[in-house]
Amino acid sequence: MHKLSAAQVDATLRQTAQALRGSAEEIAYLHTKLAAAEAKLASRDQDDRISKVAQAMHDKGLNGELTLEEKVAMLKRPENVQRLDVIEEGVGLAAQQVKLAHIEADSHGIDGGSDAATANFVSGILE
Repeated sequence: MHKLSAAQVDATLRQTAQALRGSAEEIAYLHTKLAAAEAKLASRDQDDRISKVAQAMHDKGLNGELTLEEKVAMLKRPENVQRLDVIEEGVGLAAQQVKLAHIEADSHGIDGGSDAATANFVSGILE
């Protein structure tokens, strides 16, 4: 059997403590890097999801006055991010928005079309 002196045991314990401290620091550093990577990945996933919802809104004609980029910006607002599940479900349930007619006023008041019948019909609706 091999005997160790007290000095050898003390030196071994110091080296072990030093190695453990170094390992603990490395582990803490790696945990920090992992948390940052997970946050970055979650942010990318959220951006992808927001883009998909905005594209679905755009495809269905929802909020037609906004461009696709404006819809993305609107969905990225904190109050909308918090309820993205509800918005996403609502967009999924929404029907395609279809523009059935377009009537414009001209310098005489009404532009009902090129023929008299259409003009008479439009003026009757707007009265």
